Order: sequence, then structure tokens, then C-alpha cells
Amino acid sequence: MIEPSLPDLSVGKQCALLSISRSSFHYEPNGDP
Repeated sequence: MIEPSLPDLSVGKQCALLSISRSSFHYEPNGDP
């Protein structure tokens, strides 16, 4: 999983390594409509 607190590996680099977009990482579902 993505670990935002890693100083040597940015969130963007982690997302690239996992082949996911940064927007997917930051996505938070709203729950019930």
C-alpha cells in the first residue's frame, strides 16, 4: 500500500511503481448517497 510518510519515496513515485494514478490514491468514497 502507499505510505505517505516515507521521506525517500514520494507518493507520486510509489503510485508510479504500483501503476496507479495519484488521483486513485487520494480518492475517498462519500459513503451512502
